[in-house]
Amino acid sequence: MFLSIYFRRFDRLRIVYPPSVRRLSVKPISNVDDENLRRQEDHSSYDQKTVCEALTCYINDWQKALEFFNWVEKDSGFTHTTETFNRMIDILGKYFEFETSWGLINRMTGNPVSVPNHVTFRIVFKRYAMAHLVQEATDAYDKLDDFNLRDETSFYNLVDALCEHKHVVEAEELCFGKNVIGNGFSVSNTKIHNLILRGWSKLGWWGKCKEYWEKMDNEGVAKDLFSYSIYMDIMCKSGKPWKAVKLYKEMKSRRIKLDVVAYNTVIRAIGASQ
Repeated sequence: MFLSIYFRRFDRLRIVYPPSVRRLSVKPISNVDDENLRRQEDHSSYDQKTVCEALTCYINDWQKALEFFNWVEKDSGFTHTTETFNRMIDILGKYFEFETSWGLINRMTGNPVSVPNHVTFRIVFKRYAMAHLVQEATDAYDKLDDFNLRDETSFYNLVDALCEHKHVVEAEELCFGKNVIGNGFSVSNTKIHNLILRGWSKLGWWGKCKEYWEKMDNEGVAKDLFSYSIYMDIMCKSGKPWKAVKLYKEMKSRRIKLDVVAYNTVIRAIGASQ
């Protein structure tokens, strides 16, 4: 009966969702017991892409998503991968179901095809930051030794998540404050500074952006394409497009190769300054 319920659900979704999801609902459900239906079902239909798409169908209902997640493993013999676990953890994090998320992370370690990776914890950091649980996000980073993932990439992901969701003060304190986390690597590099500069930009604190830009100069931080692109965008948004054009000329003099994003910002700045 439990399996039949799922096939009825997916049968109703056939018009809406992609073919890989529709394959889940092709079997008749009347007068067939669950065991026979399981024997008839083609397990090759349950691949990683199909399961991820099915989970996306339930992105606004974490309980149904988790119900399907467990069902496809227990009743259909599907072995979850790191990607399907990550998709489920992201859905749980959207609804602040962090305890359940950690339960899934612990389950991941029991199978070599579903070992937690940097994406797993990037999702965790993002969801904690969105929930304004900064301490929990940093505590999660501290736990990464258990997964052999406490490294530079994870630290960048943590800082990026905090800055993306307007916890720039905490991110800057984490990197340069008195109680700096001992990482075994330098955080005084261009990428970290770019993340924090972009964070101030997202807050719209233009004075702080200018102060931080000058701080990068004073500390001898080597500014790259992304540094200039971020600050040109800041100049445009703060009503000073002519300064963005000046920065463009500075980039050209330094022989920094521009990308599409930088050129678009320059074009916008030129248009606004005329």
